Amino acid sequence: MTIIQRTTLNYIIPEWKFAFDSVSKVEHDVFWICEQCGPVEPVVCINGFMRRECACERKAREKVTTTQKRAMSNRCYTWLGAEYMAADLEASSFENFYPQHQVKNAKEYHGHLAKVRSYADRLVQGEQVENLFMVGSVGTGKTHLATAICNHLRAHHVSCLFCAVPDLFNELYSSTLPEQNQLLIQAGSTSLLVLDDLDKLHVRKDTNGAFQKETLYSIINRRYVKRLPTLITTNEQSDFSKWFDDATVSRLFERLTPLKMSGMDYRSRGRQ
Repeated sequence: MTIIQRTTLNYIIPEWKFAFDSVSKVEHDVFWICEQCGPVEPVVCINGFMRRECACERKAREKVTTTQKRAMSNRCYTWLGAEYMAADLEASSFENFYPQHQVKNAKEYHGHLAKVRSYADRLVQGEQVENLFMVGSVGTGKTHLATAICNHLRAHHVSCLFCAVPDLFNELYSSTLPEQNQLLIQAGSTSLLVLDDLDKLHVRKDTNGAFQKETLYSIINRRYVKRLPTLITTNEQSDFSKWFDDATVSRLFERLTPLKMSGMDYRSRGRQ
């Protein structure tokens, strides 16, 4: 067995952390011996010591995290309920997105495809990416590219959740408060959240969409604090005040990549 060497940090441990067993002002309290790795020296800080995990613990923790992410990615399209799963969602890929069918905008669409490929790859590599806002007319491939990103992430066991915004709110409307909280926790913590068809969300004029705006703020703010990206698709291209208040817009647009997709409706020629 080997001694896991001492690490020293120029770090002051907040006083409230000393209530936990993993932190102490006494070195001996957080020194321990792993049967496989041997003695594990604590991390030395300015005002105390922090227990350090060994290679065994780190491997076990990473395994649990990977399992959780895999489970989340497997639920990408069914997290609101199995009835929301559409067969064609899992079939979307970068390979079956055809920019050349946008005859007048083929070059632009090749650029869109390259951009979202890079976006997905960076997420897989664990890089921090901006929010992605896909706006444009009906049937121009926004949902296809959004689900292609999801499917790429799922193939690499990166957690992601997809939903049509009206479906999300239908579930929230019919759920109990604890169930609503669970949905918001999931939406706020997955590596990538896709909110499809924002503009299809109906809001009541007499309330100015208060519940919808508060809920979307809660989701976006949770993700903003954790620096997690959100992908939104919408046909509306300029005025989002019907669904977002100023605070939500500020958080979304601080780190945002817009992707404007205008052109021919694929569905009008029988394409997905």
